[in-house]
Amino acid sequence: LDTQTFQMELRRDGIQQVWGLTWSRTAFAQKRRILEGIVAGTPAGMWNEEQIALGNRPLHVGDELIAVGGRRGFQGMGVIRDLLEAPLTFVKVQVEAPRPKPQEAKCGSEAEIPQKGLLPPAFGLGGYSSDAGDGWRGHSGGQWLHSEAEGVYFHTP
Repeated sequence: LDTQTFQMELRRDGIQQVWGLTWSRTAFAQKRRILEGIVAGTPAGMWNEEQIALGNRPLHVGDELIAVGGRRGFQGMGVIRDLLEAPLTFVKVQVEAPRPKPQEAKCGSEAEIPQKGLLPPAFGLGGYSSDAGDGWRGHSGGQWLHSEAEGVYFHTP
């Protein structure tokens, strides 16, 4: 790996558990997975907290996922929805601000990151009845979109 990329591995208990990575919807529509936020209390959120505590670089808004288990390309990386263990490769976004202290660490502005503890309602429980177009369904609560084909949730504050 060069200095612009890094690898991480996430694990989850079941495929119904979300990874906690939220993607930029605009980039996703362009077949790119650019990080928009990290959901606290999820595998990605806990990994980020651990990295901050160790003094390592956490995930940042703008980091781009380029491989899942060695698979590249938008379609190839879609395998993430079926995995319980996911080795991920990201390209780092250039962060110009000085590194925050662990207790002050942020992954982007408050508006870019879902509120702590905010998790999407599971698609399997229903409520995603509004057709948002292009295979996306909106939740009746108005704050979440879900693509069943991709197994991806987006928070829409």
